[in-house]
Amino acid sequence: MLGPVSGTRRAFQTRPPRSLLEEPPDASPTPSPSEIVLKAEGQIVGEWVGLLEEDGRELIGSNVSGREILLDLGDVSFLDRPAVRVLRQLIRESVGIIHCPPLVEELLTEVTN
Repeated sequence: MLGPVSGTRRAFQTRPPRSLLEEPPDASPTPSPSEIVLKAEGQIVGEWVGLLEEDGRELIGSNVSGREILLDLGDVSFLDRPAVRVLRQLIRESVGIIHCPPLVEELLTEVTN
């Protein structure tokens, strides 16, 4: 389920949270009513990838107002190959990426053979 959640979500926790994504309280000094900004943190690996995919698809499917969906990856430290695949798919489905660290950006833009 998407929406505000408490606490920091990290891939090394023993149990996954209900949602990998959270709405950052300070996403923007003046939040735009035309945007939905969600934040991912830590390492997106293993079972967290499925949670990212599920959350992203749920958000895309429920966005009947047509607001721009932005995913803040500023605090993401690592992605495994399945996470890169899911993020690329979300980007193709119109999810925007903001605050992307150089390593993550390189993984997302890397040409695959």
